[in-house]
Amino acid sequence: MPHTNPEPPDELLRQFDKEGNEIEPRTRQWMWDHPEYEPYHAVGMIWLINGLGQICCSKRSEHLHGSPGKWQTMFGGKVPVGSTYRETAIRELGEEAGIVPDPERLFLVEETKRAARYIYPFDGNQNDLHFDDGEITEVRWMMLAEYHAEEKAHPEMWCNLIKPHQEDIICKWINEHRGTF
Repeated sequence: MPHTNPEPPDELLRQFDKEGNEIEPRTRQWMWDHPEYEPYHAVGMIWLINGLGQICCSKRSEHLHGSPGKWQTMFGGKVPVGSTYRETAIRELGEEAGIVPDPERLFLVEETKRAARYIYPFDGNQNDLHFDDGEITEVRWMMLAEYHAEEKAHPEMWCNLIKPHQEDIICKWINEHRGTF
């Protein structure tokens, strides 16, 4: 399947070994040409949460190189050399959903050596989201229980799953911020 992702193939991506040590960066093209190579990429991600406590799930385009046509619970991507997790997460949310987040309302909820995950409260509706770069084709707002039911019934249709400790983080954040946006 040809890769038509709008991200530049010659972009150098930050990578880590299994122990979490940053290693030599590789280009996207190199990664596409070497699918047997399994590095740990630096990633910046954002979960959109609305005032009802729903998470915005997005469907990846069929033409993407990684996980085509699958649903996911976040917006984000691999961190290029010279960029931060935060910058990457903000940029990806803008590219994938047409949302430019207010930095004051972007909450860092999990950070590891290789990843940073944020929550952005967003009470817009699906019509406020724009998929101009072609990576995302549709979205659905779901309660976490709905997401789990869908993922359990159709695991082949999901990627970038929420881990149990991440769900705890999301639920805690929702409880602490309910009614504030």
